[in-house]
This record gives sequence, structure tokens and C-alpha cells, in this order.
Amino acid sequence: MSDIEAALTSAVERLIAGDRVKKIADWINGYDGKVIQFKSPEEDYCLVFTKAGAFLRRGEYPSCDVTYIGSREALLRILKGESSARAEMRAGDFKIWGNLHETYKFEAVLR
Repeated sequence: MSDIEAALTSAVERLIAGDRVKKIADWINGYDGKVIQFKSPEEDYCLVFTKAGAFLRRGEYPSCDVTYIGSREALLRILKGESSARAEMRAGDFKIWGNLHETYKFEAVLR
């Protein structure tokens, strides 16, 4: 298991525990779910959110709400809460495709 996969798996475990499922349901209110994709030069993963919780999927998803694209290190900093998408974009070598507003909501649920 790669460190990105391990960090995402840990994030899913945290997200489906306790009151975070309610935060997810509030976030996706009015939609069937949300999909956040993570792309590094070596690998691709998607976090899929539904009102029931979250799960991890390997590979690309054709229609994500947001795609985080960057180095393995940048993605890990975001997933571990050491940085944000905004900070990584300002630092360079990191991009977001999709709805930037959803990144803020996703990161709020993640923390």
C-alpha cells in the first residue's frame, strides 16, 4: 500500500466514525454524493461520499466534483492536515480542477 493510499484509507476511517457522517450528509445535501479525485504522477484515487459515509476507489473517475493534482508530497500534506489546497497552489506545482468551493467544504469535513 502506498503512502497516499494509506493516508486516504485513514481519512475514510476517520470520516465514517462518529459525527462526521452527519457533516458529510450536510455537505452533500441535495446531491446523490460527491467525488474528490487525487492524482499524483504515480497513482490516482477517488474518495466517494454518499449520505451513508465514504469509501475509497482506485483509479480515475470520469466526472469528479474536484480533482487534486500534484506531487505525492503535496497530496500527503493536505491529507494529513499539514497544509491546504490553497497553500499548496500558492507554493506552486499543485493544481485543482473543478469546483474550488468544494475543496473548502471537503477539507472542513476532513479535519
